Amino acid sequence: MRVLNDFLRLRRRYLDRHVAYRFSDMPLGSGDDCVGFIEECVFRRGVLRLRGWTLSHRFTVQMDDARYSVPRRVHRGDVVLSLGSRIIATNNQHARVGFDVTLPWRGGPARLIAEDLSGSGPWPLPLPTPRMIRSRRRRSQLAFLWDSVIAAPAALRYVLGGRNPDGVERLRTLMGLAGEASTSLVLDCRHLYTATAPARELPAMTIIMPVHDAFCLMTEAVERVECHTDVEWHLVLIDDASRDARVRPWLTEWAGQRPGRVTLLINDENLGFVRSVNLGLAAAEDRDGPVVLLNSDAFVPPGWASRLLAPLVARDEVASVTPMSNDATIMSVPWLAGRVTLAAGVGYSIDAAARDLSCNAHAVLPTGVGYCMAMSRKALQLAPRFDSVFGRGYGEEVDWCRKTAAAGMVHLGIGNLFVEHRGGQSFGNQAKATALEASARIISARYPDFDEAVRDFIAADPLLTARLTLALARAAAEDAEPLHVYLGHSLGGGADIWLSSRIEERAEQGKRTVVLRVGGQQRFRIELHGDGGILAGETDDIALVINMIRRMPRRRIVYSCGVGDDRPWELPGLLLDLAGGEGSALTVLFHDYFPVSPSLNLLNADGGFAGIPPVDSSDPAHRIADGSREVLLSEWRSFWGRAIRAADELTVFSRSSAEIVATVWPEAKDRIVCHPHRVAANLPQLPSGHSGGPGVIGVLGAIGGPKGAQVVSDLACYLDRLPDGPQLVVIGKFDHRYPLPRSVKVTGQYDLSDLASTLARHSVTAWLMPSVWPETFSFSTHEMLATGLPVMAFDLGAQGEAVKAAPNGHIVANDPAAIYEYYRRLKRVN
Repeated sequence: MRVLNDFLRLRRRYLDRHVAYRFSDMPLGSGDDCVGFIEECVFRRGVLRLRGWTLSHRFTVQMDDARYSVPRRVHRGDVVLSLGSRIIATNNQHARVGFDVTLPWRGGPARLIAEDLSGSGPWPLPLPTPRMIRSRRRRSQLAFLWDSVIAAPAALRYVLGGRNPDGVERLRTLMGLAGEASTSLVLDCRHLYTATAPARELPAMTIIMPVHDAFCLMTEAVERVECHTDVEWHLVLIDDASRDARVRPWLTEWAGQRPGRVTLLINDENLGFVRSVNLGLAAAEDRDGPVVLLNSDAFVPPGWASRLLAPLVARDEVASVTPMSNDATIMSVPWLAGRVTLAAGVGYSIDAAARDLSCNAHAVLPTGVGYCMAMSRKALQLAPRFDSVFGRGYGEEVDWCRKTAAAGMVHLGIGNLFVEHRGGQSFGNQAKATALEASARIISARYPDFDEAVRDFIAADPLLTARLTLALARAAAEDAEPLHVYLGHSLGGGADIWLSSRIEERAEQGKRTVVLRVGGQQRFRIELHGDGGILAGETDDIALVINMIRRMPRRRIVYSCGVGDDRPWELPGLLLDLAGGEGSALTVLFHDYFPVSPSLNLLNADGGFAGIPPVDSSDPAHRIADGSREVLLSEWRSFWGRAIRAADELTVFSRSSAEIVATVWPEAKDRIVCHPHRVAANLPQLPSGHSGGPGVIGVLGAIGGPKGAQVVSDLACYLDRLPDGPQLVVIGKFDHRYPLPRSVKVTGQYDLSDLASTLARHSVTAWLMPSVWPETFSFSTHEMLATGLPVMAFDLGAQGEAVKAAPNGHIVANDPAAIYEYYRRLKRVN
């Protein structure tokens, strides 16, 4: 029977994954009124993927009552070449008009809206017709049977080999289920902002607590019930034949001192968890009101009971309520289905954060979790006992919840209560694992759809806002120093590589890191890095971001890079809001010059550098717009100046950058600190190039416009006309919008560990650093210098600074003939 259930679940997942409906080539308008193009639109169960481009700054998808923004993060050179001046008119200076997004889809209609382009759209997306659905499912059924035949040997090995987890991954790969697409999870502001439940009189409750050994935990759990319960209560304790000689005398004395408040039941032989709970349920039948099942290793915080019982009183159809915990399967913080151990007192700090969440922070669960679960009297009338087939425990609450759910009741998880759980202490971890495995087999046989329901819940993660808030509270409580919060972008590149290495360094020191990332599918993505993973949620709501992060009492806000944000002039104010309050600080890093100008590399619209742009600059590169407003450089500097003046430290990575920042903000000169990056160790040290021929000039890195693609193009064409000119090789990527002669080799992406062999293969005799903007550090320059070969660069920025300081560095003029003549002199010297 279990094999059949597994096969049917596999079939459902296969069809969910492979039954997809694709539409393509959908223009958004016609002729000169065309504002975009949908190149691919894919519907599958729960997911809509859109790929294309648009000129709209505020492009959204509306589905039912939900609206999702579609950020444009993809540079589309083909669109730029095609539209020309129309691109310039949109003030999209980086020509990022492309998008590729995945959104949640519930099966209803969807339409595209260009909110900032009046008279355009909306455009309804085509939906799959019933005929298309039938046809695609028939084809997928046949494909499933074929793939099942191919996967049959692996499936047989998996079943006969004890269902090893590695076998599951092998089957997923064979069936085309590995690496399933996922949607970003959006934070719910309704869960975050404080809202209290309407005042209602809460009934008295009965608490059932089975006890088996774990003396120290049990005594604390019981004492917390007495100290922290804020409604009328009666406690039923069941000593299930504890082997620890301290347990029974303590329980007897403690219960005897509280007549009428506590009932003590004693099992002369060990009956197991489920049968002990059933004894407690029988004892509770003589009392009115809800019943709370509470483990003897669950530690309730102050005011817990009123928050746990409120949903039962508010809604008649609620059968059970489960709070968040550090070890409660689908109600765990920080990881769903995970477990973490809390330091002393941290549980209280986490619950303090939970108490500030809204009473609306709840979600329907596929099952309650019995470590701390309130059960309504109505549900207990439908199912008055747990099934004793589950013996020592684990799975009995799932069975009870599925039975009551079949009768039309629901089970809620709440985010505004956190109860610490040191799970498995009564049974021991190995006994717990054995019990879980046995229970899982029973549940799968009785409720074939349960595993799928749990997977759907985990995928949707409807309590993410609460989990992330509580995870941040835990991180702030456990870390001795203020929690570091970095504002970074989603575009990759040098700043992101630096941030990733910083997060890794902190993780090695046992420190957690928060990243507030801009430029993703939603405007903001809050990431908590720690415990070997990343917990993240996205939002367009800047107020939600401020609310969530300012809940942490001590913060060091670090601006890394905000390029890619839709409204970057708001970022300085956001930094000030996040860094406000006692015990917080602000650091601004200069990976680029975005705080100085919207042109992050200080280049003018013609692609050239003419010095630090004055505040009254009329060059279009130094102003920015989002379609609804335009921000001139004077206003931009005013916005960012507030953050610069408030910052405790301005971190630069070269003396050149320090001079530029001090020139723009002289009042901040004393707070500028120079921390040059560490260059990768063990770079190949090569002898100076010797060649009887003209030699080869190497260019290292990803070469686009600011990195000197036009310089390389001009130099290559100049050298190509010379009878004895050196060859040119780009070791890295090159922007092919800039023409190159066929004689120029472009290697594509390179690995530093293979640099020596790459240089030998192409016989490089000297380097050129062609960058035309004043770089803030220039890893490529330092890497070229480390090879020992001569390096030519312009007297500009950190690259010029590094070259002038190195014995193999040479400053040259930005002119093809001058570069060639200097190279010839280098050849003669060598």
